[in-house]
Amino acid sequence: MASSSICGFVDAFLKDLHVAIDESTRIVTGDVENSLHQKLESCGDKRKQARQLNAVAKCSNAYMHRVQAGFNKNFDKFELYMRRNIVMIPHDVIDDVEKIHQERLKKNSVDPNSPEALAAAAEEVEFAGLSPQERREKKLEKELVALRKQIRELQGETQRLTLEEKALEFRTKHFKGVVAKLDFLEQISASTIKPLKRTVEKVAALHESLQVMDEVQTALEEDTKAFKRKKMETRDTYRNLHQRFLTQTANVGLASLDDLKALNANLSVK
Repeated sequence: MASSSICGFVDAFLKDLHVAIDESTRIVTGDVENSLHQKLESCGDKRKQARQLNAVAKCSNAYMHRVQAGFNKNFDKFELYMRRNIVMIPHDVIDDVEKIHQERLKKNSVDPNSPEALAAAAEEVEFAGLSPQERREKKLEKELVALRKQIRELQGETQRLTLEEKALEFRTKHFKGVVAKLDFLEQISASTIKPLKRTVEKVAALHESLQVMDEVQTALEEDTKAFKRKKMETRDTYRNLHQRFLTQTANVGLASLDDLKALNANLSVK
């Protein structure tokens, strides 16, 4: 049981070491290519420039292929040594072993569905194929964007707090004025307040009387309007009857002028 767990540790360690070597080789390859690109002189011929870039890529790949072959050759010896000396770790690689072990523990302790793990996976996919320098530039750009957003939020919060401070100052001044008025009222004697109280009561009664007068005046105006409207209706009725009478007398005729005057007098009385 112990031997199987130890062998599992060795396999995991060797696998992580393989990954670390491949990653280091890829990073060094990118650094070598960037260094060679910086040493190239710019020329106007695009084809010549492309041939130079291809030559740089081939040279760097060939160089790192030899480095990788050297790693693989020596790694076989290291793996054999590790399997023969499972418990013993060379002093030169103790720090590397501890670092890989801690990274593995940290990786295993993180939930793969957690926001941090998902963000790290998305970042790894986004930065795939980029050199270390380009990765650093991308990270710095993201940090700058986040800082700008944070600055804008802080500026908005500052403006909001400034407005709240001004509102509080205004309310404080208002309440101080109210307190000053209350202090003034408390200092007034009762003999001074009583006449003022009676005056206030008289003003209130006068105000109520004025309101009653306004209501009475409004009612009178409404009654006057109703009376005028009824008078106009009566006058219109009289005119209609008079017109009908004239029309009928014109069609039928009267016995005498006296009858016409008598009928007109009766209508006027009505």
